[in-house]
Amino acid sequence: MRNPLSVLLPLALAATALAQVPTFQAASNNAPGPRYGASLCALGNGSLLLFGGDDGSSRLGDTWIYDIAANTWTQVQGGGPSPRRWAAMTHHSSLGWAILHGGQGPLGDHGDTWVFDGTRWWLRTGTSPAARSVHTMAYDRGRDRTVLFGGHNRTDTWEWNGFGWAQRTLTASPSARTFASLVYDDRRGVMMLLGGSLISGSHTNQVWELGATSWTPAAVPLPWPRIGASFAYDRSRGRTVMFGGLQQAPGGATSAQADCYEWDGTAPGWVQRILANPITPRYGTNLVYRSGSGLWLFGGSGFGPLNGDLQRYFIQNGATYSQSGPGCGAPSLVASSDELPWLGEAFTRTAQFGLPKLVIHEIGFGPQDLDLGFVGMPGCRLGGTADIMMLVLVSGLQPFVLEVPNTLALNGTDLYEQLAVVTPGVNPLGIEMSPTMRMRLSAK
Repeated sequence: MRNPLSVLLPLALAATALAQVPTFQAASNNAPGPRYGASLCALGNGSLLLFGGDDGSSRLGDTWIYDIAANTWTQVQGGGPSPRRWAAMTHHSSLGWAILHGGQGPLGDHGDTWVFDGTRWWLRTGTSPAARSVHTMAYDRGRDRTVLFGGHNRTDTWEWNGFGWAQRTLTASPSARTFASLVYDDRRGVMMLLGGSLISGSHTNQVWELGATSWTPAAVPLPWPRIGASFAYDRSRGRTVMFGGLQQAPGGATSAQADCYEWDGTAPGWVQRILANPITPRYGTNLVYRSGSGLWLFGGSGFGPLNGDLQRYFIQNGATYSQSGPGCGAPSLVASSDELPWLGEAFTRTAQFGLPKLVIHEIGFGPQDLDLGFVGMPGCRLGGTADIMMLVLVSGLQPFVLEVPNTLALNGTDLYEQLAVVTPGVNPLGIEMSPTMRMRLSAK
């Protein structure tokens, strides 16, 4: 069901708008140690996986798991890939595995493929892309494929379907490049190749998109030619984020950057975001998205001491959705971990019902904690002011869709919603209540 929020705008005018500014926030006090050229990706169990890199004196072959909820790192003991830097690694979401290919060891590049199942590493055999480093991989959620491109002097594109590799036969491809990044844009369903260093040594701001038969240049390039910049697609906000990297001056000298840009897939292009809490300039790091917690970045080099920090990138005072009060028997409203109530977006929650039920869907601007025992609903509480109440007939897995207007008057507004479900005999009034949910509306 769709509930137009526009009827609530008169009340929203009194709401206090909060500043919507992106920031980095340091996490974890027991990080694995400073390094650059390491591989970082999300895991399917609320954690991040870190492998290898270079500590400035040697290649590393250690494996670490960061538990986001506990804010702790744990080293994985046992076998795994040999020490290396500049390997490509990503999370193959449908299987819940991390996949790693190649990388530069002390004696040269590797061409092996490993998968991490959440507990241990497994070496995969069979056809595999040739040995390489400073190449890039990303998971295509639309096609359930991991895509690999490039590396030193290479223009080949490979795909891994969870069982093995196959090379794509394409009519056109980007020229060879290193230190580029692959990112899958979920909203547009497009795999993008961003930036990198060409064989000539020059940096590029090119963006290419992978189609059914070829790579094609994108209409919107990067704001600056960069190598070693960190890119990730933020599925919650529907935009690609770029941080740092190396930028080339007209004379050829390079310098590490600490700027941040975002692109939502539409014109006019990339928009610079001024950070509330800037971090040091760096390259040779990774920016990864983890459902439910946003973007994460680890380590890197800035031509000075190596970094060993773990940073979370998020919007201050951003959109949230969480329980704020108890229920008394009715199903809970649940939102996907990748979906939040952003201005200008449709925000979907679901509730699971069995047989058809009459439901009063209540939305209000104010919180309250009203004991409903006095109306024949002992043990039930009303958690919001219920400024709007809508009677609907529901059954099965029922979606509730809120069209949030792109109106700054709503920025920072808290809404409280609850379901009152007609269930004869459950109490004298025959109504049970879902837990109260608080949603904070926010600009991106």
